Amino acid sequence: MAIVICKCGSWLKAPDPDEGGFGRCPSCGRVVGADGQIRDAEPSEQVGFFRRLVGRKRPSEQYPKRGRPLGLGEALAFPLVDGPGLMLLVFFPPFLTFMSVPVFDIVMFFRDAPRGGFNPLALLLLPFALPLVISFTFVAGYVLLYLALVLTDGAMGRTDHPKFPIWERHTILEGLARWVWAGIVGLGVGALPIVLYVKLRGELGPVDWVAIAALVGLAAGYVQMGLAAAILHDNFALAHPVSIAHAVRVIGREYLAPCMLTAFALFLAVFGWRLVMYHAPTVTAAGLGLWAFWVFVLYEAMVIMHVLGRTCYRNAAGLGWYRREPKWNSWERPGRIYSNS
Repeated sequence: MAIVICKCGSWLKAPDPDEGGFGRCPSCGRVVGADGQIRDAEPSEQVGFFRRLVGRKRPSEQYPKRGRPLGLGEALAFPLVDGPGLMLLVFFPPFLTFMSVPVFDIVMFFRDAPRGGFNPLALLLLPFALPLVISFTFVAGYVLLYLALVLTDGAMGRTDHPKFPIWERHTILEGLARWVWAGIVGLGVGALPIVLYVKLRGELGPVDWVAIAALVGLAAGYVQMGLAAAILHDNFALAHPVSIAHAVRVIGREYLAPCMLTAFALFLAVFGWRLVMYHAPTVTAAGLGLWAFWVFVLYEAMVIMHVLGRTCYRNAAGLGWYRREPKWNSWERPGRIYSNS
C-alpha cells in the first residue's frame, strides 16, 4: 500500500490515479496528489474547523495499519525463543538478587522503622551498602537499555531479539534518563487523578477500590505510552502529555490489550515482591524468592516491551514519531564489540 505524507505531517493512503489522482487530507483538508505533491497551498475553506480537527473518521481509523495484531501466545513465548532473552533470564537475576538486597533493606527500613521514627544509626550502614547500590543502579540501567532495544525493534517490525548493547556509562545513563523522564511525565499526569480521588473521598469503600483500580489501569497505560514516546523520540523531551494523549487517541481500542497486560503484570510483580519481603519463612527461602522475583520481572518486562513495540509498529503511520530507527540507541560504530543474537 503506497503512502504519501501531507504537508501537515499526516500519513495517508496514496490516491488512486484512476480516480483522479488526488485526494483530501482528513486532518487539514489539503488536496494531496498521488505523488505526494500538495495541490492546494492552504486547507480548503469548504472543510469546517471541526472537520479539520477530528477528521472524517475516528483517529484510529484514519491511518493504515501495518502487519497483524500480536497474539497472546506469541507474545508470551517471545522471551524464550532466542538467545539474548534466555541469557537475560539466566545470567542477570543472580546479579540483581545479590545487589538488590541492600536496596530492599533500605526501603524496608524506612517503611518499617522502629516506633515509626527514623534511627540515625542506620546511616552507618550506608558506606557499606553504597557500592552495591551503585552497582545495582548500573546493572539495572543496562537491563533497561536492553528492554528499550526490545521496544525499538518491535516498533521497527522485527521479531527477533536485539543485540546486547555495549557496556558504556554514558549510554546507560542516557537510557536511564529516558526511563526517568517517562516516569516523571507519565506519573505526573497519570497518578494525579488517583491522588485527588483518594484525598477527596477520605474513607474508602469497596466501590472506591474498584474505581481506584480502574484509575490505576488508565495510569499504567498512560505511563507506558510515555515510555514508548521517550524511547522512540531521538529528543526525549518531545515525550510530553500532548503527544502521549494523541498517541493513545490514534491507537484507539487496540491499545486496551497492552494496558490490560501491563496492569496484570504489575499486579503479579507487586504481589510477588510482598510475598518475598513479608512472608518468606527463612533467609534461604527469601533469597530464592528474590531470585524468582527477578526472573519473573525480566520475563514480563520483555513481553510488555515487545507487545508495546509491535503496537507502535502497527500504528506508526498515525503516530508519526519516527521514520527510521532512533539514533540515540544505535551502537553500530567501528571498533565496538557487542554480543550477537
